[in-house]
Amino acid sequence: MSFKIVKNSKETHLAAYNHLAGQIFGLDFEPWINGGYGQNHIPYTMFDGEMAVANVSCNKMEIMCDGNAVKCIQIGTVMTHPDYRGRGLCRQLMEEVLADFTDRQCVFLFANKTVTDFYPLFGFEKADYYTFTKGIVSKKGDFYRLDMDNPADVALLKRCYNETNPFSRLQAIKDFDLLMFYCSSFMKKRVYYSPAMDAVVIMDTDGNEVTIYDIYCDKNKDIDKIVSMAVPSTATKVVFGFSPADRSDCSVEKSEEENTTLFVLKNKKNIFAGGKMCLTEISHT
Repeated sequence: MSFKIVKNSKETHLAAYNHLAGQIFGLDFEPWINGGYGQNHIPYTMFDGEMAVANVSCNKMEIMCDGNAVKCIQIGTVMTHPDYRGRGLCRQLMEEVLADFTDRQCVFLFANKTVTDFYPLFGFEKADYYTFTKGIVSKKGDFYRLDMDNPADVALLKRCYNETNPFSRLQAIKDFDLLMFYCSSFMKKRVYYSPAMDAVVIMDTDGNEVTIYDIYCDKNKDIDKIVSMAVPSTATKVVFGFSPADRSDCSVEKSEEENTTLFVLKNKKNIFAGGKMCLTEISHT
């Protein structure tokens, strides 16, 4: 067998990379990438001939942390074909990624419970991660669902996204591509807009509980007004998927979700430390 590493394989071997991602995670990157997105998504893929057999992707990000821009790498889509496991292929790929991005201020990833022993081999350590909840009373508003197949609605989302989330202490910026990975697939029917507030809310409802993944609007808006207008009339509880700047009326708990164990590379900046932070799920890679 002749193994070779292809860096940024989506540009030269998209079908093979996408096939492996489909086998392992059920992901389909082709519509997203062929739609012109994914510029900051860089797969490092191991090939056996023309077959993609392992992968570690790095995602270049700029994250605002309490008003300061931090250049980051988030590692994701770590996978090996079942027939090729136990050969150290992902170890080689991880070493390549870390060697190529030593200039980044922060390197982090989210791991599932089956691989938590793997990442410490490269100098990663677990970091605390938090969720934020509060009670809510719904008020009548004009939020309606955006159509992510409509270019005009996508343009509206992008305009609001560029305002960022003024209520969050930790947020990815300048990466509309990553947002569209979610909003063109998993979150496609969870994007809402209010003309009165000129705000976009990405949210999901489960009974009387609403998870708000992110809010995009200008900084002069009122978060409580936006949230109360956005949630359905049955809502009594809101879970914030981001790190609220104002936590005075929030309950804060350490997250224990088994598939979102946070690891941060030691000897780099830990943007999650010292303030009980979380990064919205729609910025996970």
